[in-house]
Amino acid sequence: MKTSKILLADDHQLFREGLELIVSEIDNCSVAGSVKDGINVISFLESHELPDLLLMDLQMPNMDGKATLEVVKKRFPMLKVIIVSMYNNPSIVRSLINSGANGYLLKNADKVEFRMAIDKVLNGGRYFSSEITESLAFPSSDESPELKNVLSEREIEIVQLIAQGLSSQQVADKLFISVRTVETHRKNILSKLNLNNVAGLIRLAFQQGLIS
Repeated sequence: MKTSKILLADDHQLFREGLELIVSEIDNCSVAGSVKDGINVISFLESHELPDLLLMDLQMPNMDGKATLEVVKKRFPMLKVIIVSMYNNPSIVRSLINSGANGYLLKNADKVEFRMAIDKVLNGGRYFSSEITESLAFPSSDESPELKNVLSEREIEIVQLIAQGLSSQQVADKLFISVRTVETHRKNILSKLNLNNVAGLIRLAFQQGLIS
């Protein structure tokens, strides 16, 4: 029987080591590699035999899970991806599903659920934690994600500057980064929050007290 290769991606080494133990206990599964962020995910996929499954954290530095997922599904469409996160937010999950995620697990799931999810996705199915399924079926009146939980400190800083009416060039000058970097941050911020424009972003930031 074919052994399924699983790539792990999370910026916390201790959590990755826990995932390695879980995978090692699953029959016909092995760890293909273990990396700390999305940039290393892409680098690994470009330089190694394509694994069968990517088990990836949503919040990672340099290149987060959402941005990585979009690149992976475009360049390696056969690779199955399960996102692992602490956030039980329907709008985030729907955005990830639209980007091609094959599953979504909460980080507080036990190893039995992790094994169940891995087995189901490897066999062509999809798996979402029961809490996620319930949230998708019965959404609350306010599905807006908490920006401070979803965005990095730099991204929040950029949101606050954009809300002040600063152009990308002005934001770049203030933060001593390139305009291209600012534009990339803007795109990633909107993508993470499943928003279509800056107006919606500013409104959300105002509602959550990040700007006044």
